Amino acid sequence: MEPETQPKSAWKEISHVGIIVNNVEETARKLEELIGIGPFRIFEPEYRDITYQGKPGRFKVKIGLAKAGPIDVELVQVLHGEIIYDSFIQSKDTDFTTSESEQTTWNRA
Repeated sequence: MEPETQPKSAWKEISHVGIIVNNVEETARKLEELIGIGPFRIFEPEYRDITYQGKPGRFKVKIGLAKAGPIDVELVQVLHGEIIYDSFIQSKDTDFTTSESEQTTWNRA
């Protein structure tokens, strides 16, 4: 009898997870307190020569980076302007409900 083979898990191949949030500091604090991801390095990068939909990109973001085991976790807070994720954010339900009485928003936290 041959041993059963398990399908290869995609989780073993994930190296980076990006999450759009409303507040990088608050989300980083919650992730560290609730599930131990962190500490986060938080910064506001300066982008140059960026285009968005064929026009000069004018936006400012705040980024939080941390490791969760082998996975890089990136939190992105849009401070102003349009970014490539806007159409996705507007078209999706981004709330993650943790219980009936408490709701935690992860993709727009």
